[in-house]
Amino acid sequence: MYAVIETGGKQYKVENGDIVFVEKLSAADDSTVDFKVVAVGGEDGLKIGTPYVDGASVTGKVLKTGKGKKITVMTYKPKKGENARWAIDSPIPRFKSKRSTLKMIRVDFFTAKDGGLNGFQIKGHSGSAASGEDIVCAAVSSAAYLTANTITEILHADASVFVDDGEMALRLPKKSVSQCGDLLAGLKLHLLSLEEQYPENIHVNYTEV
Repeated sequence: MYAVIETGGKQYKVENGDIVFVEKLSAADDSTVDFKVVAVGGEDGLKIGTPYVDGASVTGKVLKTGKGKKITVMTYKPKKGENARWAIDSPIPRFKSKRSTLKMIRVDFFTAKDGGLNGFQIKGHSGSAASGEDIVCAAVSSAAYLTANTITEILHADASVFVDDGEMALRLPKKSVSQCGDLLAGLKLHLLSLEEQYPENIHVNYTEV
């Protein structure tokens, strides 16, 4: 059995006895920490929380604190009137939508001509509650990150992922569609269910690419 925990804005797949390096915690060495669980997997299949799994808990012990490897971050700002570009093997369509400026989440699922799902783009905020208390945003965000992390970190499938403030997109090359299509279908069902419950806060659309 394994669990996917959330801490420091990131998610980690863990099993009993694993040693993982996480973002800085407000805890001393040798102390214990309880983590939020966004998914649990085992012989009975995968259970995904909305946003967290009820009744599931993961407790860890802080072995040692330290600093991570120093990195240099470089940013690029396009010139006025020039569109920003990001090079990937399978370009992710970008949409300018008035919905993203409103209090609503727009979800676009990308489908191939044969009907198979090969990616998604999520933009905007639901506005259903104040920041930090918005259960719709939390449910969408945790499900999207779980899907992307499972595809890239667990299945190790080729995928193009883009993340920005209020936006996330993922695109699969043709060779990865059969391997990961069911995960995207599961995400689609989850988001469609949220759309039924919160039609004023989330809209799901389909785009053939």
